[in-house]
Amino acid sequence: MLRASFVPPRPIRQLQDLTRYRIDLVGERTAEKNRVEKLLEDACIKLSAVASDIFGVSGRWMMAAFIAGERDRRCSQRWRPDAGPRFRSW
Repeated sequence: MLRASFVPPRPIRQLQDLTRYRIDLVGERTAEKNRVEKLLEDACIKLSAVASDIFGVSGRWMMAAFIAGERDRRCSQRWRPDAGPRFRSW
């Protein structure tokens, strides 16, 4: 006769389900970030050469400026929410 399989208690099963769901969400978020970066690069906009994290504060400010129609590089100072060392100039 076969031995019974181990079935963890309900709280453990719920935690496992949440962990699996979180892994799926993180994967979807990463895929969307990659899609945005590829879309920008296809439009000849390489933000990763200017900002170390294009989804950080500076990168999001730059994307918002592009969406608003700003194309002047001299206005890049407005994209800087702070003068931190994380931002690389043109």
